[in-house]
Amino acid sequence: MEQLLQLCFNEEEFKADDFDQVQFVIEKKRHIPLETLQKDLQKYFDYLQQEVVELINTDLYDNFLSVSNKLYGLDAELHNACDPLPEHLQRVGATIGKLTTKKAAVRAKLTELNHTEATRAFYVSLLKLHLMEKQTAEWLRRSTDEADDLDLLYRVSIECKQMQEDEKACIPTNAEQEDEKQQAVEVTRKLCDVHNTNLEVTLVNLLDQQQELIAQLSPTQDPTKQDEQQETRDVPTTQETEQALSVVGEKLKRVLECYKVLGSDELVATIFKKNTCDPIVDKVLSRQKTNDLRIKPEEKLLPTLLRSLLEKIETHCIPFVRLADQVDDSFMLMSKAVWVSAMNVIVSRMQIVFSPGNPDPYHHNYTSVHWLLEQLQKRTSTHQELVEWSQSKAMEEWNAKWRLSVYSTLRGQELQTALQEGLGGDTDSEVPTLHRLPPTSSPTTTATSQHLFTFTETKLLYERLHWLWSDGVYIYNITPTLLKQTVRVCVVLQKWVALLWQTTPGDSTPHKRDTSSPAKSQDTPSTDDAGVQVKVKDLSPKDLIALYCDMLAISQDLEGPLLQHICAKVECNTPKTPQAKTLQESISGVLSPHCTSFVKKALETIAERICKAVTALCMQPVTHVKTYPSAYRVQGKPVPVRFQAYVTSILTPLIKIRSSCGGDKDAVNYQAPMQGVQVPDDILQNWIQTILTDVTSSYSSFVMDVYSGAKKAEGAAQKMRNKSKAGLQKSENKVSATDKMFIQILLDFQRYGVELEEFGVSPDKFEPYKAQMALVADAVELQERVKQQEAEEARSRTAEAILDDTPAPSISPPPCVTPTTANENESPEKVATPQSPKTTSPKSQKSTTSPNTEKSTSKQGSSSPKSPKSPASPSSASSGGRDTPSPKQLSDSESKKD
Repeated sequence: MEQLLQLCFNEEEFKADDFDQVQFVIEKKRHIPLETLQKDLQKYFDYLQQEVVELINTDLYDNFLSVSNKLYGLDAELHNACDPLPEHLQRVGATIGKLTTKKAAVRAKLTELNHTEATRAFYVSLLKLHLMEKQTAEWLRRSTDEADDLDLLYRVSIECKQMQEDEKACIPTNAEQEDEKQQAVEVTRKLCDVHNTNLEVTLVNLLDQQQELIAQLSPTQDPTKQDEQQETRDVPTTQETEQALSVVGEKLKRVLECYKVLGSDELVATIFKKNTCDPIVDKVLSRQKTNDLRIKPEEKLLPTLLRSLLEKIETHCIPFVRLADQVDDSFMLMSKAVWVSAMNVIVSRMQIVFSPGNPDPYHHNYTSVHWLLEQLQKRTSTHQELVEWSQSKAMEEWNAKWRLSVYSTLRGQELQTALQEGLGGDTDSEVPTLHRLPPTSSPTTTATSQHLFTFTETKLLYERLHWLWSDGVYIYNITPTLLKQTVRVCVVLQKWVALLWQTTPGDSTPHKRDTSSPAKSQDTPSTDDAGVQVKVKDLSPKDLIALYCDMLAISQDLEGPLLQHICAKVECNTPKTPQAKTLQESISGVLSPHCTSFVKKALETIAERICKAVTALCMQPVTHVKTYPSAYRVQGKPVPVRFQAYVTSILTPLIKIRSSCGGDKDAVNYQAPMQGVQVPDDILQNWIQTILTDVTSSYSSFVMDVYSGAKKAEGAAQKMRNKSKAGLQKSENKVSATDKMFIQILLDFQRYGVELEEFGVSPDKFEPYKAQMALVADAVELQERVKQQEAEEARSRTAEAILDDTPAPSISPPPCVTPTTANENESPEKVATPQSPKTTSPKSQKSTTSPNTEKSTSKQGSSSPKSPKSPASPSSASSGGRDTPSPKQLSDSESKKD
């Protein structure tokens, strides 16, 4: 251990989980030589070897010796244990052989016993079957003699059913037994046939009795026959007839119980159809009456015939159907007898109703016939019968007969033709137009919506959506196709809206605006041109808003009234089947995400165009900023002290749009909302926010572009003056024309912030306005510096006047403009005339002309000779006498002139 204390590393470093030998050597190399590290590592290695040897010698060797001592003699013990194993194995093999032999003998015995038992059971069953045949034959003889004994018929039915089950249990084991069984089966079949014949005769007789009694209860249409019945004394009374009908009904129920025991439900439906349903249907839908449908299709005789048929079925067929349902609901006579009989006659004698060539008569025939089907389905007693009815082979053939695919194709072509004609035909090659509706048009009441549409095209789209689900078009079985057509109309709507803007310029900047458009105001709605084609580029913002409201009405209708109408329509015509329930659940999943998404995309496009159009109108007054360079550089206008008048008219179009859309009624420019325009408040506020953002950004960009151009022009002119020998150096205290423009822009922007408050926008929190004011942040400091400079000049002139013993006026006279140099043709408002009572001395004149004379000379030298009537310079405008207008007054007068 003492050796380890002298090493250059610690032993614990090697025990770390993340030990890295390379990193270990690199770290040690920084402090000690590699030779020393190698020696220490060798010492540590020798130490570990010694420790391992000592560990083996002390612990492992002792354990090894103890284990070897314990294993001594183990091989002898294992040898003694293995000696008896071969003998035991031989004994076990012999025992297994004996057991196998005995098992085969037992199996042979069991097979023999099973064969004997099968033979015994066969003959027992055969004997029982012979006995039952004798007994059944006796009962059949008695039932033939005693036809009214229905209890005996019921016992015979039970015996026949038992004999059929015994036949299945009678299993022959050889050919001889098979022959004996066939003989017994033949006897049983004959007995069952005789019994079935007796049952059928009994059922037919009872059905005939029931129909006779029902005919007695029903009122006779022929009055002569009715009088004859009243005069005849043998005619039973109504009470006696009802009692007899009740007795017959009980007998029919007993017969139906016999058929239920035998499991012959289909046989009952066949007998009932043949003896009751077919005669009734054949009488109502006779060939003469069905021929009238083909000869006189315009009279629409089909509903009358079908209502008469339903009345007859209700009177003559439904009573027996109700009796069968009381016995058991598995007979299903409505679907297997009543409907099949009516369907066969309709298919064979009324082929004209299946022709889909003319959609409207076809729809009338389809709805009329399926009204009968619906009424019959309502009279079923169980849901299981409806399910089996809809899945039956007869219904498959019935549905295929109608060829609904042809009808849906014709309706789709009709829809496509209407859309093409209403939306301008081939819109891919023609410039799309809009047609305004008359302002007095009545509200569209196709569904629950009362929206007044502005354009013919939007009203067409709305009406076509409802047309698809109207009573004259809708058929339940083509509901998926109608859903696809509804989505297709919405897709056409979106494409039509997108195509409207392909020929419309999208740039709304004022310097690119087309001034060759008609002189008609873009703000006023063009309701006088009802029915006239209007191109999209000629639409005013209010017309665009009206178009948006039309589309919004369609969108709201898709999500509300139309969706409810479709769901109610489907639910009303839907049979109670699982497939129908799935269809109802999928309707909202199709209309809501697909149709509304297409319409919402169209709404977004129109809203974007509305914002662009209003932004363009708002940017029209901003073009006044282009006059700033000439006003301050050429005309030499003084330093501005107030905003220009155009600022108050920037947001005037937006105020008018807000009032026309039902906005603030307290606004100055409020106008009554247009017909059909009902923009929700949240959408209107979103438009206002977007327009304010666009206008503010465009306003800032346009103004700063004009200012940058003026700044560059002034810099170029100053360089040329500096190079000229006659040019004068610019004074450091002089306010340049671009500085005046900068201050004017600041004042305009500040007033624009006040205009923003009209819309409830806080300028301090409105990010576009904050960015706008950040552009003119330096103008605030410049404005303060100009004010301080003017104040200092005023104080200096006042002090000079006191030193010259001259009474100081409120404001010193202008140093650069004298009465002798003023232009006589100028108006008094533009000439600054001094009003001092005394003439100034030469000393005063000298002091007055220096240094301000240089400012006047420089200003006059830089002014254009073409504008002799330019207003006074900033110095003269700020230093006039009592009658001299102040800078604020000059700025106000210039603003009014602009």
